[in-house]
Amino acid sequence: MAVPLETMESLVGWTFPGGEFTIEAWENFLLYDVTVGPPPRHGFGHPIYAFHAPLAGMGISYQEFFDVCHAEAPDKIRAGEYDFIYNKPLQEGVTYAISGEIEHVERKRGNRAGLFDLVKFRLDMTEPDGTVACSAGNSWIFLRDDE
Repeated sequence: MAVPLETMESLVGWTFPGGEFTIEAWENFLLYDVTVGPPPRHGFGHPIYAFHAPLAGMGISYQEFFDVCHAEAPDKIRAGEYDFIYNKPLQEGVTYAISGEIEHVERKRGNRAGLFDLVKFRLDMTEPDGTVACSAGNSWIFLRDDE
């Protein structure tokens, strides 16, 4: 039996515990190197940090988030879409506060996937002065038993 839709919809507004993430120069160098990018200039953080840093600093593990979303089994979770908004370049040495919330939950039915819940959430990377440098919009798909 699928989790009641009302239970899932009640997650809208749920906030992540949050945390911090610092872009270290050595890690940034390695990210540029492994992606065959030019060496970092002016202390700019690699754009992949918009994906990695918010998830690393959201304050809970992936499993804990899956539990919040009432995942039925590890093999019933799929990555959805990712959308990044850069308000300014990410920088080495800056400790970003990570915060965010679940913004939308929608129950859908797909021809191949069957019944599933689409959970959309946003995580912000905020500089010490309060400037949101980057927002990462994510969605994950939780397949549901259809009985």
